[in-house]
Amino acid sequence: MKLTYHSGKNFGDALNPLIFNHFMGFNILNESSDVELLGIGTILGLKQSPLPKVVFSSGCSDNEATYGSVPVLDERYDIRCVRGPLTAKALNLPPSTAVTDGAVLVREVLPRCVEAVPGKIGFIPHHKSLDFYPYWSQIAQTCGLNFLDVREEPKSFIQKLWQCEVVITEAMHGAIVADTYGIPWIPIKLYPHINSFKWMDWSLSVGIEIQFLNSPVRLHTSNFFMQLMIKRRLPRLISQTLAPLLLRWRIHRIVRWLKTTSQAEPYLSNRSHLDSLITELQARLETIKCDYMAEPAISNE
Repeated sequence: MKLTYHSGKNFGDALNPLIFNHFMGFNILNESSDVELLGIGTILGLKQSPLPKVVFSSGCSDNEATYGSVPVLDERYDIRCVRGPLTAKALNLPPSTAVTDGAVLVREVLPRCVEAVPGKIGFIPHHKSLDFYPYWSQIAQTCGLNFLDVREEPKSFIQKLWQCEVVITEAMHGAIVADTYGIPWIPIKLYPHINSFKWMDWSLSVGIEIQFLNSPVRLHTSNFFMQLMIKRRLPRLISQTLAPLLLRWRIHRIVRWLKTTSQAEPYLSNRSHLDSLITELQARLETIKCDYMAEPAISNE
């Protein structure tokens, strides 16, 4: 089987080879295979190859511009499980198809071996938010938070995550993996690109209905604000003067908001329920291994 996932520089996507190489092994995974294994991520709406595909814990979204349209399932698709109830409903699948996000299996791959540092709070912006404003690590430091970069290699990221007593996270897989290791999490939106559908898809699968805490302002670079002012016909000299002041004011508001947010009540899924979901995912992986050890072809007729 050919493991297929979004290959951007992002923690959640990078979990795919870590998890599936561990559970499936190289006797199952093969880049030259003519059967795809669709893994972790909001990838079901993305453009798909004509190859037969097995779906394991993947999700879709209501944001067609970013994640593509909901696919029409045909004989190419062997659906073993999807991320959550919203994906199952969107695809007209039975509720039993919804288990949870496959990233929870990382707990079985990398057992926690580091205790939390008392009082240490992690801060995990979404990878796109780091493009909008590259200096979130400095904001975190000002707030007394521990910045975790989702572009980092997964094992290193997870080792830093283990040190946290709680995390404030805009990245969904930051919350998923924190929850898997028993680390409470607070969901936030720094920018409007954060997709509520996929967050709710996962959180409902673990029995939680979340409420986001929304940033009061959006951060961009001083140059971004200056160019915006110039486009709105402010003189360049005035724009050059006002842009740094606007950024400073917004940083002040964000810092104050993050300090308040760090005191919010965090979420954590029921441990026995999560354990049962992990067991179910492992069982479904085993059936895939048994069925595709010799990779029998899925008929396209």
